[in-house]
Amino acid sequence: MTSCLPPSFLDGTHLSLLFTLAHSEILYGEAYHGFEEANQTKLLSFLLENKDIEINVPNIKKMYAVLAGEKDASFRHENVHILTGEKFYVPTSADKIAEEMDRLCRDFAHLNHPNPEDFDDIFKFALDFICIHPFANGNGRIFVFLVELLMAKFGLESALYLPFDALIIGLYKRKTTEEIRKASGFFYGMKEYRYDSYIAYMKDLLMKSYELLLIAAKQAISK
Repeated sequence: MTSCLPPSFLDGTHLSLLFTLAHSEILYGEAYHGFEEANQTKLLSFLLENKDIEINVPNIKKMYAVLAGEKDASFRHENVHILTGEKFYVPTSADKIAEEMDRLCRDFAHLNHPNPEDFDDIFKFALDFICIHPFANGNGRIFVFLVELLMAKFGLESALYLPFDALIIGLYKRKTTEEIRKASGFFYGMKEYRYDSYIAYMKDLLMKSYELLLIAAKQAISK
């Protein structure tokens, strides 16, 4: 997919600006806060410089620290209920987060050494992560960066610039939260869950993200 982009678009000369504009305008409009914008750009820069970084607990915490503008990061200490409309799901209890995050990173360690056959596991990892909900806030933003970083590892060079978060909020929020609610029961032994629908919707999101990225590239080049 990145072969459709102009060579100059992949050298990073103006992508940080495009990333900021694409995400902030679609997501927050004029209400977007400079602090959050700056930290997301810092995390983007960090990941661009560390594309080979392994997905493990220490590195996920390091990513969160950059995003939150903190020196260190820790998992949440309180139990929470996540409200989605009239329903809610219950993420992992605070006392089990460290154990669940260790399990998650072990189960998906193979994603650090990409094999095309494992591509769908990116989305399984992401859904598992969001159902654990390890941090007090910012889980959705870290979720997006983790997905994009893993896709970049699989050879989608421009994945880190995709407006995934904007599309999730703007187009897919209801469907996303419904899938998370359904999946959360599976993760805590309440019921069965098939990943098929979630993977299909995430792949659709991937294609639409690239379409928006191409539009942004054409607009930038025409100016």
